[in-house]
Amino acid sequence: MMGGQELRRENLWRVLAAAVPSSFLSQLGFYAMLPLLPALLAGQWHVTSGWETGVALFVLSVSMRAAAVLLSRMMRTWPLRLSVCGGLSIAALSFGSLGLANQVANVVVLLGVAGVGISVSGMALRVFATESLQSSDRRTTVFSAIQVGANLAAAAGPILGALLLSSSATALLCWVASAYVAAAIVSAIFVPPTRPRTSTERPPLTKETFTALVLDRKVRAAAITSATGCFLYAQLFSSISIHLLSIAESGPLRSSVFVVNALLVVAIQAPISMLMNRRMRGGTAPFAFMRGGVSIFAGAYLVMALLGGTLPGVLLAVVVFSIAEAFFTPMLNTAFAGIGAHRSQLELFNMRQISTSIGESAGSLVGGAVFALSQAAGWNTAYWGALAVLAISVVSTVRK
Repeated sequence: MMGGQELRRENLWRVLAAAVPSSFLSQLGFYAMLPLLPALLAGQWHVTSGWETGVALFVLSVSMRAAAVLLSRMMRTWPLRLSVCGGLSIAALSFGSLGLANQVANVVVLLGVAGVGISVSGMALRVFATESLQSSDRRTTVFSAIQVGANLAAAAGPILGALLLSSSATALLCWVASAYVAAAIVSAIFVPPTRPRTSTERPPLTKETFTALVLDRKVRAAAITSATGCFLYAQLFSSISIHLLSIAESGPLRSSVFVVNALLVVAIQAPISMLMNRRMRGGTAPFAFMRGGVSIFAGAYLVMALLGGTLPGVLLAVVVFSIAEAFFTPMLNTAFAGIGAHRSQLELFNMRQISTSIGESAGSLVGGAVFALSQAAGWNTAYWGALAVLAISVVSTVRK
């Protein structure tokens, strides 16, 4: 028994060493740019249309979520190390090339290619972590550690990005590319060259995969809930980011909102993860915590509807948003991983990717384009209220 416990502990630390540093470095580069992307589009590439901004955010989000799904048949034959390192390298090259782009169309294409690299590397890293660890609580430990690292990066990234952008856009983009190169180097050291396991002969992406999203009750519930949560999460870097441009002139002051979000999640993720792990060992399903996160998102947007016209009101909403994020995000992986033993982890993560890509991509498009129209018409309160109603409706009607 002791030997088995030591082996499981060794596996846990091996997975943490492979997943957390690589994720942190890539996220540090990503969050240095993402909160500034609407301002960067306007200042560097003279994008003034809300629709063009929304499309750029939409393309990045779609490619980040959907590319690995479309490539999954090939990915199951690729070594995990190749998928992780290759994806990170593609993202580094694309972000670095943005500095040479002189047309909006070129920018959109490069953002899309970068998203493909991020998608492939992220999928491979999640598959590696899930296949290496069998219990839900250990998987949650890894995904929570990744989330803490991501939020540390999200805290430092916007500040670093604002400082670099004050020098030049080129300096910012070169830094982003360098962070992804560093992540690729770390992954080459720690991620093994093994291939993903398949528990069945069925390919990881088939017609049955899409059918299950509609007809399988457990899959459908997880898909709808995750898509809704991702739609709501995407508002932070789309509609809320655009809203901040109208209530705060200072770039560092706007960045402070994202720093508050990141630091709060870092502070509360560990105790919340301990709570969730203890409850899961007692029989609570991961899906329950994912639903809880969506419920708390509803509270965040109610605060935005009531108090979002001022910076303190936005900060209060972000506090509630951060609590929701700490419950919701780690459960995305754990909830799908535990759906069914007859499906391979790659197929289950494809289901997750399809669901989250729909939610986050739609959220980015709506948050960039529709919010711009709502803002111009003076319907900000109605927009935030509609988001809260959406969250409450899904939690009230969708059950596993």
